[in-house]
Amino acid sequence: MKMPDDQLDDLLRTWQVRAVAPEGMAREVRARLRRVEEEGTVWDRVAAWLFRPVTVSAALAAAVVGGVMAALPGRAEAEGPGAAREDYVRSINPFASAQHGGEEARR
Repeated sequence: MKMPDDQLDDLLRTWQVRAVAPEGMAREVRARLRRVEEEGTVWDRVAAWLFRPVTVSAALAAAVVGGVMAALPGRAEAEGPGAAREDYVRSINPFASAQHGGEEARR
C-alpha cells in the first residue's frame, strides 16, 4: 500500500505512542543498579583477581621459568659447532641441504 507523502505526514503528526511501563520496573532497575554498584562490574572482578599476590607471583614464576628455558643451550649447540650454521643456511634457503647434500651448509 503506497500512501502519498501528505497523507503520511498527517498520519505521523497525529500518531501517539501510549507506552506503559510494567509495574515495579523502576524498582527493579534501581535494585539492579544498586547490585552492580555493590558487586562491581565483570572487569572490576577480573582486575581484582589479576592483581592478587598469588596471581602476580604465579605470572612472575612463569616468566622466570620461561626465561631460564630460553637461555638453556639449545639443540644446535648440543649437536655440535656446525649445526647452528646449517640451521641458519637452511632458514635462508631450505633447499640448500637437499641440493648439495649438505655441502653448502657446511662451508
